[in-house]
Amino acid sequence: PQDRRPGTPTIHQDNIDQLETEMDTMNESLEDLSSFILPGGGEISARTHLARCVCRRAERQTLRINDEHSLDGTEIPYLNRLSDWLFVAGRYIAHEQGFKETLW
Repeated sequence: PQDRRPGTPTIHQDNIDQLETEMDTMNESLEDLSSFILPGGGEISARTHLARCVCRRAERQTLRINDEHSLDGTEIPYLNRLSDWLFVAGRYIAHEQGFKETLW
């Protein structure tokens, strides 16, 4: 935190809460999962699932950074919620575009 440049955006609990609220809204129109799904469901949905993979990688890297340098404390929960948001968004987009989910 002491090395942060002035004006650099920071993550707050409100940001995490917003992701959770948006996930709840998207989940209202989706069926409950009883199995793993294979990412897909059209190009936009597939790209959203790919973004989730990148977000998970960022989360793992942030965990490593946090081992050496203490972070603010909201970065890891935010990345975790963001990757969940991307998963739900991928499902939501596929649903809205009429693609069926492939169960694994």
